[in-house]
Amino acid sequence: MTGGRGPDAVVEAVGSDATIELALKAVRQAGRVSVIGVSQSKAFPFHMGLAQVKELEFAIGLCSVHYELPPLIALTRAGRIKPEVVVSHRFALSGGPAAYDLFADRSDGVRKILLDPAR
Repeated sequence: MTGGRGPDAVVEAVGSDATIELALKAVRQAGRVSVIGVSQSKAFPFHMGLAQVKELEFAIGLCSVHYELPPLIALTRAGRIKPEVVVSHRFALSGGPAAYDLFADRSDGVRKILLDPAR
């Protein structure tokens, strides 16, 4: 797809050490890696030497909810975004503590958890 040169930009949205490393290796020379995944690591796994040799631009941050949420809600209501494909578990709102424990443990194949106040 890129003729062996790698993508111009990689958005890492998982936050695991392995996917950050993969993003750094996959992006083209002088490309950009953006990490938006929430890492559970205490030490950030950034390979400075690789980034310098490849002359990478590296950005890290979280979503600006106040700016991003309204258009995402509109796209979801229109059926253009299907969040159910990433939701692996659903809990009643009162199950919040158990949901957070499950997510922190990264067990039972958890990806994203929906806290549903209507349950």
